[in-house]
Amino acid sequence: MESEQIKPTHEKIVNTPGREDLISTANHYLKFLNDASFSDAAEIASQVSQLCVPNCKKVLNGKTIFQDRNYYTSQLVDIKKEIGAWKIQPLDVFTSMEDSIVIIRHLVITEKADDLVVLVVLRCNHDGLITEINEVFNKLES
Repeated sequence: MESEQIKPTHEKIVNTPGREDLISTANHYLKFLNDASFSDAAEIASQVSQLCVPNCKKVLNGKTIFQDRNYYTSQLVDIKKEIGAWKIQPLDVFTSMEDSIVIIRHLVITEKADDLVVLVVLRCNHDGLITEINEVFNKLES
């Protein structure tokens, strides 16, 4: 008796990033966050334009804080004034090729504020550029 082939419950979505592309986006995002800690506004803006689509949306702890990547630079500059330098320490990276999503859990070790544990969901387009950044963070308990 010939065995039946298992059929996928859903078809692969055309023009979605592969796992390697999503991992590359995650690494680029984490490097960007680390570099932003000691970069000036012009350097941050240049990196944001390479990482995010123009109408990139950011949601922070459930509240939309911008829907245009140009606001990302000023948000990071303002954060640097408040918490000082920071270091990103990645903990986990998960991908969903079907949904073009990267989920990253990382620590933010800060110079002047409490350290944070962050869960971020990055939604990506077919080119691997970020269309949405959805972050939830909490103070790291000792």
